[in-house]
Amino acid sequence: MLRNSVIFHAVVFALVAGEGAAQSLGKIQSAASLPLAQPMKQILACQADTAGAAYRIWAVTADGLMLQRNAAVTQLSPTGARMAYAQANRAQNRLAVLAQVHDAKSGEARWLLQIFRSDGTQQTALALPLHRDEPFPVVQVTDRGERVFVANPATATLHIYDANGGLLRKVRLFDDAPFDYERALMLDVSADGRWLAVAAMASAARPQHPLANRNSHLWLFDHDGREQWHLILPEQSLYALRMSDGGRFLAVASYDAYATPDMIRKIRIFDRAGRQVQESRGLFDAARFDPDRQRFYFTDRKALRRIDLSTGEVHTLFSASGSAQKLVAMLLSPGRRHLAVAVARPQFRDNQFQFDQAQVFLISTDGQTRSALSPPEDELQPPFLLPVLGINRFAVTTKKTLHLIPWKNDAR
Repeated sequence: MLRNSVIFHAVVFALVAGEGAAQSLGKIQSAASLPLAQPMKQILACQADTAGAAYRIWAVTADGLMLQRNAAVTQLSPTGARMAYAQANRAQNRLAVLAQVHDAKSGEARWLLQIFRSDGTQQTALALPLHRDEPFPVVQVTDRGERVFVANPATATLHIYDANGGLLRKVRLFDDAPFDYERALMLDVSADGRWLAVAAMASAARPQHPLANRNSHLWLFDHDGREQWHLILPEQSLYALRMSDGGRFLAVASYDAYATPDMIRKIRIFDRAGRQVQESRGLFDAARFDPDRQRFYFTDRKALRRIDLSTGEVHTLFSASGSAQKLVAMLLSPGRRHLAVAVARPQFRDNQFQFDQAQVFLISTDGQTRSALSPPEDELQPPFLLPVLGINRFAVTTKKTLHLIPWKNDAR
């Protein structure tokens, strides 16, 4: 039985888009409630049946992991005293959990990567040889769980496993790269699981080698680890990586903090053949592609922007007001006609980041219409915005409420 159980509310909003300026929709009233465990650190995934009558929610609690199916709650706490992280894949049907477990006989600690199915059963578990203070691995799981990609930033190695945990291939990204605790390494997998994008730095950035270090590398692999192409970027450091659902495009953000006279920030977009499609100044946090309309949507801390891939034009669709407010999340609707952005004021209080003065905006992808709403609690909780698979809604996550908001007029 879970301790400190409280009620989370699932509420539904009726949104009517206003023309031009944002139309305030005010506070939202609860329409239904779902019990979830407390203390809740993060909601990872939310799925619903096509009628929206049954929900399955993954959450991280103080006790470990929790899976809720409407009112029924199952605890999935990893064996051991420490859970490093948990993350869902794009389809929200697999959950990767890295936990430190202790051998009862030897007393030694080891790291275990567990892959759970959406019904809470374990698909596989992998023992990982992590050393003290070594950075945690980067993990991606395909949408049906056929492949598990595990990359070690310190050693610049990529391991590819099948659904049962069998090792299919080990890839050394650099022939002579030293062990490096500061190396950045990123993975992203296409929604169909056929393509894997990898971005990695050969070594940590250093002020002695601005724009001459050939330090940032980008690869495309197929799902069995066969290299399709490999490119080198001029900037020393990597910031973000994003692939489109079908693997048609991928975007990488890189920068050089030691370039003179000003720091260089670049967004580059490549097609599946490795050809550069567009290049723009800046960096991105959240990002989504619309391959059919040749568009790339992204946020930095203050604005939501769109790059038209056919022309290279950059359009600012929304900007946060106030110096303290930041854009903390963004979603693209299933019909790719609307975007949702979450704005909040990040503050570090009580040994954790808190996000108050929260607002959520629904914006048309042409930037012409906008609707605004304010969660009743006024404080968001990571991941802030979450797609709800199975129905035409998305979720806004606050400290005590899961709000369900419909995408309106979203047909393609």
